[in-house]
Amino acid sequence: MAAAFGNQALQRLAQTAPTNALALQAARAGLGNRATQRLLNVGAAVPVQRYYDTDTFLPDAEAQFVTQPVKPEVVTKDNAPEKELPYAVQYPPQNTPRSGLHLLVADDSSMAIQNVSAEPKEFYALPQIVTTSNAKLDDVGSSFRLYATSGTVTVRNHTLSRIRPVNIVTDDDAKRLTSMIENICIKISGHVIGTKGGYSRSVVLGQPDDSQRLAEISPGPTGDPKLARLARYMLTHDQISKAEAEEAMLAKDPIDVEAWHEQYGRASGKGELNAKAQALGINQFAAPAVGQGLGTFGMSAQKPTLDYSKMLDENTPTERESTWGYHFAGVVAQAIDAPDYVTLENYNRGDDILQGVRKIHVQVLSNYASAAYAWYMGLSLAEKDDDDAVRKKFGALAAEITGRSGVHEYFRIQAEAKPDEKWFFRMYGNAPGQSFHERQAASGEFVNPITVTVRKNDLWLNRLREERARIVPQIDATKFTAGEQANWAPRVMAARQAVADNFDEEIRQAGRYVSGQVSNTRVVELKVDMMVARGRLFNNDHYKTLRQDLRTLLQTGVDQDRQAALAILNAFADLNSPRWFE
Repeated sequence: MAAAFGNQALQRLAQTAPTNALALQAARAGLGNRATQRLLNVGAAVPVQRYYDTDTFLPDAEAQFVTQPVKPEVVTKDNAPEKELPYAVQYPPQNTPRSGLHLLVADDSSMAIQNVSAEPKEFYALPQIVTTSNAKLDDVGSSFRLYATSGTVTVRNHTLSRIRPVNIVTDDDAKRLTSMIENICIKISGHVIGTKGGYSRSVVLGQPDDSQRLAEISPGPTGDPKLARLARYMLTHDQISKAEAEEAMLAKDPIDVEAWHEQYGRASGKGELNAKAQALGINQFAAPAVGQGLGTFGMSAQKPTLDYSKMLDENTPTERESTWGYHFAGVVAQAIDAPDYVTLENYNRGDDILQGVRKIHVQVLSNYASAAYAWYMGLSLAEKDDDDAVRKKFGALAAEITGRSGVHEYFRIQAEAKPDEKWFFRMYGNAPGQSFHERQAASGEFVNPITVTVRKNDLWLNRLREERARIVPQIDATKFTAGEQANWAPRVMAARQAVADNFDEEIRQAGRYVSGQVSNTRVVELKVDMMVARGRLFNNDHYKTLRQDLRTLLQTGVDQDRQAALAILNAFADLNSPRWFE
C-alpha cells in the first residue's frame, strides 16, 4: 500500500474521500475496507460500512435457501396411533424459490444470508471464514463448529459456500447436524461461547481494539441488578471510564432498580446516552468477536410492559403487548474485512407451541360439537384462561378422547415440535439500523432495552481479582503503632509488593486464557504452574522468617500491633489457600 499511496496522498484521500471515488476504491483494494475506514474516520465523515441487500447473485445447482417459520403451524397427522390426537405443532421448513429471492451481503461480500423475516437455516461464506471461525470457537470451548456443505452462490466475484452448524458434543450421530442441544436462548448461546449452557457470563466493556473490562452477570427472569447499576453510572457521570463502569456494576449498595430503568429508558430513547454507550461498547455499538455473544435485556419499570424509550408524549410511555426479559445470541462467524457478523440463535418456543395447543383444543372441541358430546363444551377455552388453565383443560379433553394421560399428550405435541432443532442464523452489522440492539428494540419485545457483549465467564479470573483486592491491602505496615511502623515497614512493604506482583502475573495469565490465547487443554497445566509459583513465594525463607516474627509479635505486642500482625498472617494464609483452584 505504501508504494501506491504515500502519506500525503493518504491525507488527501481522507480529506476528499466523499467525492474521490476512484481513490477510495484503490485504497480499499490495497488496505481493505476496515483499514480504509479507520483512515477516513480521522479526516472526514464518510458512509459507514454496512451489509447490503441484493437480488443479483449466481447460485449453483445445489444451492439451497431453507427457512423455518417464526410461528408454528398446526397440521393434521395421517395414520396417527389410536391413542393420540391426530394433530401436531410443526415448523415446516421451506426452500425459498430463486425467483424474488434477496440476500443480505456483508460489506466486503465475504458472507451472505437470506433477507427474510423467516428464520434462515444456513448462510454462505468464503471457506477461510469457516477455518477462522472454527479455530476461535475451539479456543473458547464451544459446543459447535461450522462446516461447508454442497451449494455455492457467487456475489461480486466471490464464490461463497453454504454453511451449516454441527454439534460436536453429542454422541448421537443423527443429532449432530440437527439438534443444537437447547432452544432456550441463554443456554444455546452459552454453548456457543463455551459455558456449556450455563447462565453466568461476563459483560465486556470497551471496543475490540481497546483494553476491555469484564463484569460477571447471572441473569434471572428479570435480568440482573448490575445492569441497573451500569445505567445509573451512565446517567450520573459526564466522563465515562470502562474501569469505573466495571466498579459501578460490581457495587453492593442498595439501588432503586425500577427508577433507574425508567430514567435510562427516557434518556436512551432520546439518544442522550449514545456517546457513552459508544465509549463502553454497548447497545448499537456492541462489537462481539466470534466465540462471544450478545444479550439484550428489557429494563422494566413500574409495569413490565411500559417502554420509556418510546414515549408517546412527555408523560406517556409506549405499552407493549408482551415482552421478553432478555434474548441472547452467540457469534459464530465474522466477515473478513467488514464489521458484519453471523449469530446462531434459538429461543424458548414454549409460548408459541402452547398457542398451537390452543388451536388443537378448539379444533377437537369443534369435532365433538354435538348434543351427544355437549359436556365437552365445559372445557371450552376462555380468553382469560392463562397458560396453566389451557394445559389443564387440554389435558382433561385429551384424556377423555385418547383414554390415556392428557399430560402425556401435551408433552407428546411439545416434543414433536422439536424446539431444539429450531436454531437459525442471523446477520448483523454496525451501520444504523443493522445492529443486534436496534433489531431487538425494533421487535417491540423489549422495554427500555440495553444490549451488551458477553463472553464466557471465567470464575478463575474473577476470583483472582477478588483475592488481590482482599489480600494485598491486609499486608499493611501503617496499621502498626508509630514505633513498630519503623521496624516493620521495609519488610512488610517488600512482602506486599511481591504478593501484588505475583497476583498481577496470575491475572495476566488467566486473562490470556479467557481471551483465547491459551487453549482449554493448557488451563489445568497453567493453574498448576501458578500454584507452584505461589508455593515458592509462600515458602521463601524471607517470608518464613517474616511470618515467624509476626507470630512472636502476637504474643508480645500491644493490642494494635497484635491486630496488625494477625491481619498480615491471615493474608498469608489466604494466599496459601487459593479459592480459584478448582
